[in-house]
Amino acid sequence: MIKKYMACCALTFVSVIVALLMCELVIRLTGVGSMTISQGGLYINDRDVGWVCSPNSNERFFLPGAFDVRMVCNSKGLRDAEKDYVKPPGTRRILVLGDSFAWGHGVENHEMVSTVLQGLLPAAETINFGVKGYSTVQEVLRLELEGLRYDPDLALIFFCWNDLEDNFDDKELRRPVAQLADNDVLYIANRPVQNNFKSPVKLWFQANSRAYGFARYSLELLDHKLKTRRNRDIVRAQKPKAARRTEKKEASGKMVFSLPEIYAPPTPEMDRAWTAVRLLLSRARDTMVKTGGRLGVVYVATREGTDRDIFLAEMKSAGYDPDADGLDWDRPSSRLAEICAQLDIPYIDPTPAFRAHPDPEFLFSKRDAHWSPAGHRLVAETVAVAIANLGE
Repeated sequence: MIKKYMACCALTFVSVIVALLMCELVIRLTGVGSMTISQGGLYINDRDVGWVCSPNSNERFFLPGAFDVRMVCNSKGLRDAEKDYVKPPGTRRILVLGDSFAWGHGVENHEMVSTVLQGLLPAAETINFGVKGYSTVQEVLRLELEGLRYDPDLALIFFCWNDLEDNFDDKELRRPVAQLADNDVLYIANRPVQNNFKSPVKLWFQANSRAYGFARYSLELLDHKLKTRRNRDIVRAQKPKAARRTEKKEASGKMVFSLPEIYAPPTPEMDRAWTAVRLLLSRARDTMVKTGGRLGVVYVATREGTDRDIFLAEMKSAGYDPDADGLDWDRPSSRLAEICAQLDIPYIDPTPAFRAHPDPEFLFSKRDAHWSPAGHRLVAETVAVAIANLGE
């Protein structure tokens, strides 16, 4: 009886292994095992900044109905072509630092703002340090730790308004964050990053199994659909703005801003978030000056910041009255412009160019808030003109 039971278990085990191997073979032959719509296999952990792109990665970044592109990183983990640390003679080096907008969410490598910008400027070479999910804290650290090795003449930090809260969100101890002392002195906490453990078994399957990758992608796609449906239900059943904000704050214990609060008259907490941005940009400016370079800041044009109808709809759906609540469509970009003026940092805002476009929606991806290839090109053109005017 025991022998028969053991034989049955062995047969089951062998059958499962054979089935998994067959799945692996079929998925490899069809080429669908290297897809992702989240960070998934695109990144590896880093003790200094939280995460960086996986060196030599090449994955299909695919969201049905929105985009289907290849995400290719070089040997140094940058979404860019291979470029040496040593700057070619007679070349201007421009670093591009930012989050998913600079990284190129939903577009091909040759369509990214950094690649297009390189083609627009004579004798220039851009280095794309954009990484999905980054905060200003991470961008400044990447500039100091890796970016300076490329001997840049100009570093461009792309700022998105969600950095205001991201700079204080450690993602469950998975990235460094800003801390402010009472005298407005900036500290960077959780460095080295404490929570960067990944199971060796998971890492092995991630690197070697296409079946694992396909299963991961399927779960990512299901999670994306559920989140989209859940967010839609939340909008339909909005609570009063004060109650929603209190719930978010208590649930996270971190600095949290709703979209309307970005455009509303600033609270002391919002002022504190902008103070952190000012101190971080000041630190990055000083870093570039010490090496003979210069810092520039680019504001990330957003969908609601470009289309007035979308802006009004977003505010009203969140329970705000755009007239009575003192909302200012230009508040975040104006606030950032003031900070850059104080610090003598060149400031570039492509928002006016987006608003002047005959079809602003064409500048954004379908079913997604990121720039389309046309959006990336328009930003690159705006930045190229600004750099030419600076004489950089």
